[in-house]
Amino acid sequence: MPAKVDIPNIVARVRNLLSEAESENVHLHLSGQRFEDDWLYLVVEPTKPGERASKHAHFMTRVERTLRDEGYDQVLLVPAVPEHSGLTDAPI
Repeated sequence: MPAKVDIPNIVARVRNLLSEAESENVHLHLSGQRFEDDWLYLVVEPTKPGERASKHAHFMTRVERTLRDEGYDQVLLVPAVPEHSGLTDAPI
């Protein structure tokens, strides 16, 4: 389970993984976060017009597994589109 103190490290790691994924034609970025009930929810949006974050569900699952392997087992990437991303607590 992530602690609040781990959030900046987790966010940096996910940003790195998303950046690396551009070579696989995956264009996503973090737009917000919510820490609730010992879970960290990271909102992910597409960066290219016309793409939906849900299209990249397989990749987001890979990121979650990578984080679990690194000891962060209660982190979920939440797909969103810019016009519906109001569910975030704080911009990243």
